[in-house]
Amino acid sequence: MDVLLDTASDPLWVSIIFVILLVVLHMVFVVWRPLTAKQWKLAEYVWVALAVLSTLGLVDEARRYKAELNAETYLEALERDQRNIENWFNVYRIFACDEQSGVEAYKPLCDWLTLKSNDLALIVSDEDDVAPDIRLNILEGIKGESIMLSMAEKQIIENHILHYGRSKSAYIDSVEISRASRVQRLLITLAPIFFAMALALKMTKVTGEYRCYE
Repeated sequence: MDVLLDTASDPLWVSIIFVILLVVLHMVFVVWRPLTAKQWKLAEYVWVALAVLSTLGLVDEARRYKAELNAETYLEALERDQRNIENWFNVYRIFACDEQSGVEAYKPLCDWLTLKSNDLALIVSDEDDVAPDIRLNILEGIKGESIMLSMAEKQIIENHILHYGRSKSAYIDSVEISRASRVQRLLITLAPIFFAMALALKMTKVTGEYRCYE
């Protein structure tokens, strides 16, 4: 597979394959065993099929390249949403635990924020996990009466987590699309060779038809 990929990705080798095919096809179907005009019409299906296979490989490569670009964009959004979540917890923990440390009414909020901050730190601590599993269940207990947060403040963190979930889903989908199966990799690899074959056969067909009508 690696040898085939190296060959198909090298313009020099593809050009050499094209020239060899062009010479061989001319020698066989024009000089040694010339085809009739009707047979050359049937050959049209062969070179069109090769051209279609080549096009499918190029289209799939373009699709995967687009998915890779989208994945990069969604990853940036994912990281931004994660920072927004972490910043929200840090800001409110500093407010409740430091700035309001002497106020008894804010102690439940401080305890809740400290607990959830630790949970969040544990979730994002896995360096191998590009998209940590941050869900709305991390906000369990936020609706308690002892939690001194307004509805607007609670809605902000919920929105951050919802945005994070959407970015994560889009990122995962893009990564999946950008991964090619074995058949797709083979088709992409062979696309330049298929195109060279189609072009060589088409040129041979033109020569053969010209000879038929001389």
